[in-house]
Amino acid sequence: MEYRRNTVMPWVTFAASVLFTLSYVVMTVSLQNNLDRTFSIVSLLVTGVLSLAVIVLALITGKINKACDPLFERAEAVSARYTFLAVVISVLPLLLQVLFFAVIPDAEELAQDYPARVSLIITILTIYVTGAPLLLLALRKVPKMKIEKRTPTFSFLFLCLMSMCGLCLIGVIIGLPFELVLTVPFQGDEPSQSNIAEIISSTTLIERVLVIGILGPIFEELIFRKLLVERTIKYGETFSIILSGFMFGLFHGNFQQFFFASLIGMLFAFIFIRTGNVIYPILLHMTVNLTTSIVTASMYIKLMPYMDELEHLEDLPYDIQLTAVALVMWMLLLFAIAVTGIVLFCVFNNRFKPYKAPGEPRTGAIIGKCVHSPLFWSFVVICLGDFGASYLPDIVKTITG
Repeated sequence: MEYRRNTVMPWVTFAASVLFTLSYVVMTVSLQNNLDRTFSIVSLLVTGVLSLAVIVLALITGKINKACDPLFERAEAVSARYTFLAVVISVLPLLLQVLFFAVIPDAEELAQDYPARVSLIITILTIYVTGAPLLLLALRKVPKMKIEKRTPTFSFLFLCLMSMCGLCLIGVIIGLPFELVLTVPFQGDEPSQSNIAEIISSTTLIERVLVIGILGPIFEELIFRKLLVERTIKYGETFSIILSGFMFGLFHGNFQQFFFASLIGMLFAFIFIRTGNVIYPILLHMTVNLTTSIVTASMYIKLMPYMDELEHLEDLPYDIQLTAVALVMWMLLLFAIAVTGIVLFCVFNNRFKPYKAPGEPRTGAIIGKCVHSPLFWSFVVICLGDFGASYLPDIVKTITG
């Protein structure tokens, strides 16, 4: 019997996702800019209702025909589940904040005194405790392909490590103009830190190591490499690598991280495919996060109280002078490693070429099939809502005075 695909419900899901994203951004702007209370409550309720609608529609319409399992059906099935994850990660923090203020005594004082720690706890509960397990459950019925395990050589891992550093630098350079255009003109007299920067600068070393350095890489690699790649590699390594990196970049919700996260996400996907073991991308991911959250952040935090006085370095305490010099030397070392990594990546680019199976369709044709899926765009649109929530509050605040 010929299988007939539902062509209406995916578009209904996409429309609901667009409405959800608009309401989510409006709600975020209204809450952060202390707009009319009634307006904020209404936008919060609308966002809650639409989030439930998107989740239900995505899970209902993201079916897969296991009899023939065509690419279009697989794309919709996978995209539906990641749309579900994106909604959970967007809405659950708001629900947790409401619960936090309703249940915990002196919650407002705690939020004011320890905003970074509260944000860290909410992140743990949202992504690691709730989001990842729910995604795993949702993906159970989507077929996956086991990737053969291979032991990589030391030279291959070293080349990947250096290339990762180079791709980070390229991504930062590409993303910096976007970040500056959307933040500098709207910062006012007191520049605001990004959420991740605030967490890094306002938490202890142990907290940063545990959450940013260990838990983050483990769960993010499981979500965007193992779970995603195993369910998309059937249609080609190139397609799976690009999709993994792009969705990983969008997941970060800001231009400061989008480009370098996308590039190293593609590299991590390639490493996972070549080794069949997610531990290697996890270790490389940990290297990136620990470098920023421990070494760089520790020196930066120590210098923060003296930032306005660094022009007169000789007048500062001796240990602060040493820290300032060490930070400069450290950044120069990282820059040199990154440049070396770019050179090595260009010289040995043949080692990073995805394998193309005989008779495999063109990558462009495969991607074209994927981007015609309304459920794929549902994930993209909802992630763009986080981009809007990152920048629009300050923009609106500046425009409205």
